[in-house]
Amino acid sequence: MSIIEKAIRRTAEIEAARTVVTVSSPRPPGQSLSFLARGKTQADLRSDGLRSAGLVIADDKARMRRNEFRSIKAPILAAAATHAQATPAQRTSIVAVLSSLPGEGKSYVSFNLASSLAMEYEVSTVLIDGDVARHQLSSLLGVHDQLGLSDFLSNEQVSLADILLPTSEPSVFFIPSGKWREDISELIASTRMQALFESIGLASGRSIAVLDCPPLLVTSESAALMGVADQLLFVVRANHAQQRTVEDAASKLDRSKVIHVVLNAWRPLSISERAYYSKYQDYYGVRD
Repeated sequence: MSIIEKAIRRTAEIEAARTVVTVSSPRPPGQSLSFLARGKTQADLRSDGLRSAGLVIADDKARMRRNEFRSIKAPILAAAATHAQATPAQRTSIVAVLSSLPGEGKSYVSFNLASSLAMEYEVSTVLIDGDVARHQLSSLLGVHDQLGLSDFLSNEQVSLADILLPTSEPSVFFIPSGKWREDISELIASTRMQALFESIGLASGRSIAVLDCPPLLVTSESAALMGVADQLLFVVRANHAQQRTVEDAASKLDRSKVIHVVLNAWRPLSISERAYYSKYQDYYGVRD
């Protein structure tokens, strides 16, 4: 059984075993995070730049895409439910969004997953640009020159309040990538990364961090980011990477984590293509 097939089975098992976790909290979702992000300019999640880049779903396809991302987030929320009553250091469920190569659509999936999570009650979402070298999300949101992840990790004087930005969605927050550093992989693996998620957990009753990671086969940072996550969302773009490339990247996924798979840019297959992609036939396509 391939790792992708195992991911499907494990996701199904999580859904079947899902329990409702009730969290008693006198404050609405994200209030403490909102306090930390107060006084800063909001990052507009519906800006023209994001629309031009294709991250914001076109109006004529919005309903269909919303339903597809509901299907994508459902097992993620199920797996995250166990974190709601954990200690602050473990309260935030961390979802690392990964791909084999550039161009698979992981930033698109990261962004729209966070946007879909914004519709959830009693859940705060922190979208983090973990691709420090490329910083695509930070650039598209116009905040690539602000303090971010790498600055927090490299300087103990930088706090969560210094890097957390509000967005146009009240329960969604954004952390930019920060400046590029040669030692970013080591910093991600350090205790400062754990301190970041503990700070997020302390400031929220229940939260999900969505980490937009570099491609698995390009940099070492993706392996370090995968190490701090409890869930992995592996994005495969149809008709993009060779099967061997996808298999090489899939072999690097940490099987101790909860693994989800999304087939991006899927379209109905011709008869000649079905054998190649038969193992992916149950996955959701999220973009034309």
